[in-house]
Amino acid sequence: MLTADAEGVAIAHAGAGGQIVVSSQGDDRFAVYNLTGANRPLGSFRIRGIDGADNVNGSDGLDVVTVPMAGYPRGLLVSHDEPDSGPGVDSERDPTNFSYVQWGAVVDALALPR
Repeated sequence: MLTADAEGVAIAHAGAGGQIVVSSQGDDRFAVYNLTGANRPLGSFRIRGIDGADNVNGSDGLDVVTVPMAGYPRGLLVSHDEPDSGPGVDSERDPTNFSYVQWGAVVDALALPR
């Protein structure tokens, strides 16, 4: 489920177990594996842009918090997004940013254990 480079790795704690989340930079996806046992694959996803933000591509890193936070009641996934693209991007700078995703949306979409 990974296409070089795998640059970001985080652990999403859940109950007595959790998941390992890895950014698959080569295909702009995020792979999710079971944290315990043989680390079986649980699925993958992409982060799509909304409200004028572009899709996450070329992610160099990520982190996951699984506790409630302001605005993120079931946790937060933060991903580095490089390069930023679309209208209004200054071609004179190295465009990069961070994308914030409701961790609960990932849990629901992949039917991950809680």
